[in-house]
Amino acid sequence: MREKNNGIVYNWNNVIISVVVISILTMLVIYMPNFGQFDGSITSVIRNFFGKFPVIIPTIASEIGNAYGIHWFWLEFAVVCALVTCNKYLKAFLFVFCVQATGFVNSLLKNFVCREHPYGTEYAGFSFPSSHASSVMCLFGILIYLTLRYVQNTFWRYVLVAVYGLFIFISVVSRLWLGMHYLSDVVVGLFLGFLFANLYIILLKSFQN
Repeated sequence: MREKNNGIVYNWNNVIISVVVISILTMLVIYMPNFGQFDGSITSVIRNFFGKFPVIIPTIASEIGNAYGIHWFWLEFAVVCALVTCNKYLKAFLFVFCVQATGFVNSLLKNFVCREHPYGTEYAGFSFPSSHASSVMCLFGILIYLTLRYVQNTFWRYVLVAVYGLFIFISVVSRLWLGMHYLSDVVVGLFLGFLFANLYIILLKSFQN
C-alpha cells in the first residue's frame, strides 16, 4: 500500500510539473512577443541542423504520426482489443479516455492561444501546442507504462520501450524539421501528453486501490 501511494505521489508530481511548464510557456507565447522571435531562432537552428538529412525521413514520420488520421485510430483500436482480450476493461476504457482527452485539451489550447504556424499559413489550424507531440506522448507514454508492467520477457520489454521512445523522438523532431511548429509548440505538446499519461496511471491505481 505504501509503495502504491508513493507511486501515485510521483505521478502527481509529474502532473504538477507538466501544468507549471504548460502554463508558463503559454503565458510567454501570449504576452511576450519577443519570446516568439527567440522561439523562432531556436527552431531555425534545429531545422538547419537536420536539413542535411533526407527530408523523406520527417515526411514519413509526420504522416505516420498524424494525430487525427487513420493511423491513430487503428493503433488505438489494436491496443484496446489487446487489453479487452486480456479482460483488462478498465485499462482499455481509461486508455481511450486519456488519449481523447489529450486531443480535446490540445484543441482548447490551440483555439485559446491562436498562434500561427512559423513558416506561413499553408498548414491547417493553429500551431500551439503541437497536436502530434501531445498525442504521441500520451499514447506511447501509456504503452511504455503497460509494457514495463506486463511484458514478462526482459529483452522484448526493453526493445518495445526503446522503439516507443524512438518513435516519440522522431515524430516530434519531424514537426520542427518540416517547419510546422515552433520549439515551444512541441515542448508544450509533449508535456500535455505526459500529463495525461500520468493521469492514466493515477486513475488506474486509484480505481484498483
